[in-house]
Amino acid sequence: MVYQKGLKLSSLAKQSYISREVVNYMAVDVQIIGDYSWYLHDIWMLPLQIIFALAVLYKNVGIASVATLIATIISIVITIPVAKIQEDYQGKLMAGKDERMSKTSECLKNMRILKLQAWEDKCRVKLKDMRCVEFRWLRKAFYSQAFITFLFWSSPIFVLAVTFGTSILLGG
Repeated sequence: MVYQKGLKLSSLAKQSYISREVVNYMAVDVQIIGDYSWYLHDIWMLPLQIIFALAVLYKNVGIASVATLIATIISIVITIPVAKIQEDYQGKLMAGKDERMSKTSECLKNMRILKLQAWEDKCRVKLKDMRCVEFRWLRKAFYSQAFITFLFWSSPIFVLAVTFGTSILLGG
C-alpha cells in the first residue's frame, strides 16, 4: 500500500523529493508503524504490571516496597535524559550520513567532470572530512548507547539492592 502510494506521486512531488528520500521515508515509516503496533499494549499493560509487582512485593517485604518504587523512579529519571541525548546523536549521525551519501552520489554522477578538471583530490578530501564528522557522531552515539545499555542492565541490580537493603534495615 505504501509502495503503491509512492508510485502515484505527482510530478511536482517527484521534483521536490529525490528518489532516495522517498525510499528512505517509506522504509522508516513502515518500521515506525511496525514498532507502534508492537508497543501499543504497553500503554495499559505497564501500569498494571507495576501495580501487581508492587502489591506482591508489599506482601513479601512490607514497607520496603516503597524504597523499591523510589529506586525504580530514580532509574527512570536517570535514563530519560541519556536517552534524549542518544536520540539527538542518532539524528545528527543520520543527517551526516545523508549529507555524505548525497555528496558521494554527486561525485559519482559527475566523475567525468571531476577527472577533466582534476578535482578528484578536492572531492576526496571533502568526502574524507564528511566521513570524519560522521564517525564522530557515530562514536558519540555508540558511547551513549553503551551507557544506556549499562543503565538498563544495572537498574534491576540497583533496585534489588535497595529493596533488600531497606528490608534488612527495617528488620524484615
